Amino acid sequence: MRNRHRRPLREIRPPGFREALIRLAIDFCRKAANVRGVKQNAFIGSITTPEPHPKDIDLVVTIGEDVDMEALAKAGRQLKGGAQALSSGADIFLADEEHNYLGRTCSWNICEPGIRLACKAQTCGRVQFLYDDLQIIQLPSKLISNPPLIVFPQIEATASLPADLRDALDLPTSDFPGG
Repeated sequence: MRNRHRRPLREIRPPGFREALIRLAIDFCRKAANVRGVKQNAFIGSITTPEPHPKDIDLVVTIGEDVDMEALAKAGRQLKGGAQALSSGADIFLADEEHNYLGRTCSWNICEPGIRLACKAQTCGRVQFLYDDLQIIQLPSKLISNPPLIVFPQIEATASLPADLRDALDLPTSDFPGG
C-alpha cells in the first residue's frame, strides 16, 4: 500500500544539507586541481542558485589531453559517495579546452569494455574512466565557456551567487557580481 502522505525528499533534507553539498564540491575541486591535465574546475546548476534543496552537485572540469583520468575519476567517485551519503548525487561533466563536452567521469573503479552491461558509454574503455554518454547528455558549449562560478585556476563568478556559496569560498561579497 502506498503512503499518500509521503513528503517529497527535498522537504525532509536535514538542516545544513546545502552547506554539506557545497563543502563536498569544494573538496572535490581542491583534489581535481592537483590532478595532472586539469585546466579548470567550475560549478554549474542549482548549487549556484539560492535553491534551498538542490537535487545534486554539478561541476564542469576542463581537461587537457594529458589528463590523469584515473585520478580524476577517483576524486569523482569520492564526491559521488559523499553526496550519496546525503541522499543526493553529483555529476562531473568533462570538457576540452575548446569548450566541447566530452562526457562525465566514470563511476566504476574498473573501466574496461564489456565489464558492465549497464555501461552506456559510447566508447567504453577506449579512454579509461571517460563515460562518454553523449547520446544521453549534452552540455551546451556556452555553459562550458561561461559557467556561473569558476573555482580553479582562480575564483571567478559570472553570475550572482548565494551568500552561503560566497561564504564557503571565504571571499568578500564585493568580489562577486551582484554582491
